[in-house]
Amino acid sequence: MTLPYNLGEMKSKGGAALRYEVEETASELAIKLYQIVKTYPVYKSIADRLQSSKTELYFQKRIKMEIYPVARDLCVLRWYKRNNRQIDIKDKFILIPKHEIYLLLSQVWIDSEFPVQFSRYITNNNNLFIPSLLQSFRSRGKGVLNVWNKWKYAGHFRGARSKKPVIALEYTEKLDLCRRSDLVWFPESGIDPKQVLIYFNGPDAFTGKPIADDDLRGIEALGMNWVCLKPGSLARKNIPIWRPAMRSKQKIARPINDVGKWIYKTGKELLEKVGYWASFYEEFNIKIHFINGEGDLKYIAQSIAFDMNGQDSGFLAGKQRSELYLSSRALLGHYPRDVFFTWSARSRDYLLPNLNRIKANVTVGYPNDSVFLNKQKIDEAKKLNDEIRAQGADFIVALFDNIHNSSLHISTEMMEKFYLAFFGWVLEDKSVGLVIKTKKPLVLETLPKVLPLLEKALATGRCVMLENAFGRLPVDAALAGDMSVGIGISSAVIEPVIAGGKGIHCDLTCLFSHEFYKWGNKRIIFDDTIGIINALKQYKTDKSSNPLLGDWAPFLDKLDPFRDGRAGERMGVYLRWLLEGFDEGLGRESVLRRASTKYAEKWGGENILELI
Repeated sequence: MTLPYNLGEMKSKGGAALRYEVEETASELAIKLYQIVKTYPVYKSIADRLQSSKTELYFQKRIKMEIYPVARDLCVLRWYKRNNRQIDIKDKFILIPKHEIYLLLSQVWIDSEFPVQFSRYITNNNNLFIPSLLQSFRSRGKGVLNVWNKWKYAGHFRGARSKKPVIALEYTEKLDLCRRSDLVWFPESGIDPKQVLIYFNGPDAFTGKPIADDDLRGIEALGMNWVCLKPGSLARKNIPIWRPAMRSKQKIARPINDVGKWIYKTGKELLEKVGYWASFYEEFNIKIHFINGEGDLKYIAQSIAFDMNGQDSGFLAGKQRSELYLSSRALLGHYPRDVFFTWSARSRDYLLPNLNRIKANVTVGYPNDSVFLNKQKIDEAKKLNDEIRAQGADFIVALFDNIHNSSLHISTEMMEKFYLAFFGWVLEDKSVGLVIKTKKPLVLETLPKVLPLLEKALATGRCVMLENAFGRLPVDAALAGDMSVGIGISSAVIEPVIAGGKGIHCDLTCLFSHEFYKWGNKRIIFDDTIGIINALKQYKTDKSSNPLLGDWAPFLDKLDPFRDGRAGERMGVYLRWLLEGFDEGLGRESVLRRASTKYAEKWGGENILELI
């Protein structure tokens, strides 16, 4: 199928961006395909070796990634039909490769009007969804489990295997607690810093350059250990790289059948990843692996690596990074944590049924909320507010954008419409100011229609773009404004709202099924730029005309039941209780249950939900 698509601009039957429908459809097909895959002997051999319920999740997620373009094509074709758009005869068939997992698609296909059709000329090279993993695995050796190189001493690790249980985390968001930070849970946790192991698995996420020596010194000053897993991660020279100890090959018979070969290949990828992380956990006595990312297959493998060791093993833990608004089915394999720290109990509505195999859902509040009380932040925001008001502004809007393209729920057209509306207003009304906190510089750089107006807006002195925006918290902009506005169901708006400010979602994706529309349509959420600009203009002129605009007061407990600046402390204390349980020799499930019981006693039973 070669029909053009724009998944944000195209709408499903319910009026929402078609991207949401694609996610659901891809998950549905993946789950059905897995039901066939699990009957193959080669799959059973892999599952028996791993002994983890997340093996199923890994394969479902991997299948979804593989067949995602096919699900997208089906949803696009359905859209063309619903909207009476011309479809050529050749476009009524979805062409798929005649090999591997695609050979099973016709058995689970969900639309008779637009069937799949095999073509030997089609290959799946959609790099957006299919990671090029196989080449890297082949370069390391043959067999299901690789023969690893001999382990090498790895940097600044004090001694050999720690006698105390260790919590490990990848260095991605750095140490500054006034920005997104890897260690937001640490300061009030009571955890011995010697029980924290920070590992480096690539260059700086912000700059793309090797991580600076100052970062290492900061970690060392905290008394924590560190280890490097990947060459090129650090600017410091001659740092040994940790590699797993020597392992013997474990062979699984290679199937002749083409589908079996795909299962074998996928299983090989999984077993190699699991073997790597299991060795890492064992070498350093790691009982908790805290992750900041989401949506990557490697996180499922990391969790399975714990499952392999049974009662003596540990947990994969992580925090909610953004507002949840998609269903559990759409989020298949997106949050494969054993322990998931979430903002509020509302998260359960989006995580159940438990397709991510989460063991404990722990409500802690917004994880970066300690920054709301930071005097330096407040002073900096006041200074920025004063500077903009000195240019004549008496009403300041904090703006939050998002990544956009034709494959996402936020289209480039939406992003243009959003910015053009607000730049037009600030140029029209000399008493309006803007503070822009972009998600990444790329967002605006790829909006050529917007850039000329941006330059004009900046020239007024009433429009300011926060510098070094990647990794900065939305509150940096929000504290300087009178109202926060973000595109889509905006996580960036939720943060300042929890901090006590006013905020509005400009949901051009039209996700009308979301509860925010029930809470306050045309008050806290709008689905068009004209409506939101008119409402803001009226509010600016006379606040009493719409006093509830951007007011979340009735719903704050549903966003964050605590709002006390102690979310990081709650995460850290729960993690400490887990470590203490392991230190006392308790089994894995007993460790989790005791920590959850303590949490319920201290912060309320409604804020802990065990899902095992």
